[in-house]
Amino acid sequence: MKYNQPNNLIRKMLFGLGVLLYRVGLARAVIGLSPNRVRALLYHAVDPVTDDWTEGLGVNVTPNEFAANLDFFKDHYNVIDVMDTLNADLPKRPLVITFDDGYQSVAEHAAPALIERSMPATVYLISRAVNGELVWVNLLNRALRYEPEKTFEVTRSIPQLAKASTNRDVMHTVQEHFEPADIEDLCEKLVTAISLEALTPEKPLYMSRETILDLQKQNIHFGFHTKDHFNMSLCSPDDLGKQLDSSDITDCMDSSSFAYPFGYFNKQAVKHVESKNYQRIMTVGNNNARFSPIHTDRIEVFTASPAHVFAHIEVVEPVISLLRRIVLTVKGRYNTRALSSTAKSTEA
Repeated sequence: MKYNQPNNLIRKMLFGLGVLLYRVGLARAVIGLSPNRVRALLYHAVDPVTDDWTEGLGVNVTPNEFAANLDFFKDHYNVIDVMDTLNADLPKRPLVITFDDGYQSVAEHAAPALIERSMPATVYLISRAVNGELVWVNLLNRALRYEPEKTFEVTRSIPQLAKASTNRDVMHTVQEHFEPADIEDLCEKLVTAISLEALTPEKPLYMSRETILDLQKQNIHFGFHTKDHFNMSLCSPDDLGKQLDSSDITDCMDSSSFAYPFGYFNKQAVKHVESKNYQRIMTVGNNNARFSPIHTDRIEVFTASPAHVFAHIEVVEPVISLLRRIVLTVKGRYNTRALSSTAKSTEA
């Protein structure tokens, strides 16, 4: 959900309250009410403009928006590294900055802004991307935008996608319902129908090894985000074994932390990830710590407005989390490790 687009009445009301509190000068007082709560934020791409590879995915903030966020954080929080959250003695108002996917735009536009302000951050890498191959999300997005007629000819031939009539429908269906083998089959059909050349970026879309190793020296850290960025709640045990094999990019990772693709997981996925002995597992949403004590929830950021950022970090998400926790406690589910088939937090 984008910060400037609250998507239901409860969130809209909380969002309006948060903006009001900021406008009347109460932001610092509200932040001070929970000085020990770790705020963890999630970004993806940081580009001045998007292209066929990311346009419409809802993953981009502009460099100006990102810089405005950092200035707000500098004034109101203490930015720490993901692994610092393991320390017993944290600074007041701790905040963690993370990026999923390892886009080159993060190196070009986000890293310099972070380094200038002496702020650490952690980027979660996809093995396929580091090794110079296109991740299916970007390949499919490019196909839908570059050759829509040929792409829909392919998707209409696949029963699960036969009724998907828009780009969003296709992306959502594949993300939510396709197992790894289904995605691989779809990508093969698209490459055959459109051509590999057309589905290859003209300039680097993801960070190279050289860039990653250089940024490690500048307080930008790197964790793991699976081999191919598949929905882990739809992976078989064999698939999970393959997706959690980071041996080919071990040299690029200096953070003992992991992030679920799309924030999706189930009981089986949690068990496999925990077996890798990560010290922090990054999720999306609220109250995911009930599934694993090392889960850390993150909030996505899509706006330059400090009032909007404040409203969501300090009012919307904390209150939604509290309400959800109350409901789960009443249902007797909050303190259990039982999981449904898909355990990603849904919007309240």
